[in-house]
Amino acid sequence: MDTVIIGAGPGGYTAAIRASELGEQVTLIEKNKVGGTCLNIGCIPSKALINAGHRFAAMASDEQLGMTQGGKKNLDYTKTQQWKQSIVDKLVGGVQDLIKEHQVDLRYGNADFLDLHHLRLVSGTKTTILAFKRAVIATGSRPRPLADFPFEKRVIDSTSALSLPKIPEHLLVDGGGYIGTELASAYADLGAKVTIIQHSKRLLSKFDESLVKVVTANLQRKGVEIITEAPIKKVENTKTAVTVTYEKNGEQQIINGDYLLVTVGRLPNTEDLGLENLGLNLTKQNKIIINDQCQTNREHIFAIGDVTPGIMLEHRATNQARVLGAILAGKETHVNYKALPEIVYSDPEMAVTGLSKKAAIEAGYHAATAQFPFGANGRALTLNVTTGFLRLIFDDKTNQIIGAQIVGPNASELIAELTTVIENELTLDDVANTIHAHPTLAETIVDAAEVGLDLPINI
Repeated sequence: MDTVIIGAGPGGYTAAIRASELGEQVTLIEKNKVGGTCLNIGCIPSKALINAGHRFAAMASDEQLGMTQGGKKNLDYTKTQQWKQSIVDKLVGGVQDLIKEHQVDLRYGNADFLDLHHLRLVSGTKTTILAFKRAVIATGSRPRPLADFPFEKRVIDSTSALSLPKIPEHLLVDGGGYIGTELASAYADLGAKVTIIQHSKRLLSKFDESLVKVVTANLQRKGVEIITEAPIKKVENTKTAVTVTYEKNGEQQIINGDYLLVTVGRLPNTEDLGLENLGLNLTKQNKIIINDQCQTNREHIFAIGDVTPGIMLEHRATNQARVLGAILAGKETHVNYKALPEIVYSDPEMAVTGLSKKAAIEAGYHAATAQFPFGANGRALTLNVTTGFLRLIFDDKTNQIIGAQIVGPNASELIAELTTVIENELTLDDVANTIHAHPTLAETIVDAAEVGLDLPINI
C-alpha cells in the first residue's frame, strides 16, 4: 500500500481523506471508533453538556427582563444524555460516510510496527502483516491519572464525567485547566455543588491573569468553590463516595464528594506501537519529534496530533493533517502556527490567538495593547451578556496586529476573525476600515482597533 495511517481521529481521518482527494491510496486503521477522542468522548459531547448547562441555568428568573418563573426547575438528565449521544452518533456516521465516499480503506484492530516497512494488524483472532511505503502515526492521547490514584470507582476521568448516570450532589475536580474549568462550570449550571482543588496559584495558569479573573469570578458566582495551592495527598475511594485529603497552608484538610474528576493533563498514545522497531526520536514525555512537514527522523514515517510536541488541540491536529495530506501527494508545503487559536468554553468564554504582549516583546516587537469592553457594545447589551472585553496586541511601530485575547460572549466565534487578521498580517487601520454589521459583537474588534489608533468613538 502507498500510505497507512494509524488512528482515525480528526487528524488521521482528515489526512486520509485529503491524501485520497489528491490521488493517494490510503489505508486507515482504527482500534475503537472513528472520530477519536474529540468526537466521541471529548470536544463534541463536552460542548453539548456545557450548552445544556447554560440553557438550564438560563431558566432561572430574570426580573431585569421582566421574566419570572414559579416552581422548581426540572431536568431529565437521561434525556440530556440521549440528546448528547445523538449528536455524537450523527457526526460519527458522517465521518464514516466521508471515509467510504473517498474510498479510504478503513480497517479495525490494533496495529504495531514490526520494522520500517511492515506492521502487524490484530483484529480479534485474525493477524495480518501489512507492507507500506509510508506511515502516519495519529493515535491521539488519553487522560493522565494521579500518580498514586488510578481511575476507578469514584475517581474518574473526563470521559466518565461526560456520562455520569445522574447529576452528582458534590463533584470534586482536581485541576483547573481547560477541562476542569469547563466541566466544573457545566455541572454547576446543572445543579451540582462543585469544588475545584488546584495545585497552582490560580485557574488556567497559562492564560493572562486579567482574562482568568473574569472567568474565576463568574465560577464563584455560580457557587463553585475554588481551593488553590492545595496538592492532593490522599484519596479514599469507595463504590459510593470519595474522600480527598489535600494540603493547604501546611495543614491537611479533608473534603468529601460523590466523585473526584481528575483533569491534570493528557498522555500521548505512543505505547504498544512498536516504535522501538522504528528508531524514532522521542521527547522525555514519549512524544514523537517532527519537523514542519510532520516528518520524523525516518523520512517515510510521519506523526500528527497529540502524539507530537505542542498543545493538544483538535484543530492543530486537523491543520497538520491537511498539510500532511498534500505532502503525501507530492506537494511542497508546511505547517504554520503563527496564529493558533485556543478556546476555553467557560462562562464567559475565553479565547486567545497569536502572541501575548509578553511573548511579543520577547520576540522583538514593540508591543502595545488596546481593548474594548463588551459592556459598551450594543449587541452585548441586548443579549444581556456584558461581562468581559476584547483585547488586541499590536506593534506600535507598524500597527500590525500580532495577537488577540477575548473573555466574553461568543469569544469562541470572534477569535476566528482575529486569527485571520493575524495570519494575513493586517493592521489596526485595516480592521478599523473594514465595515462590520451593526449591531454585532464583532463590532468590538473595530472598536478595539480604534482604541489602538487613539481614535475611539464608542468609549
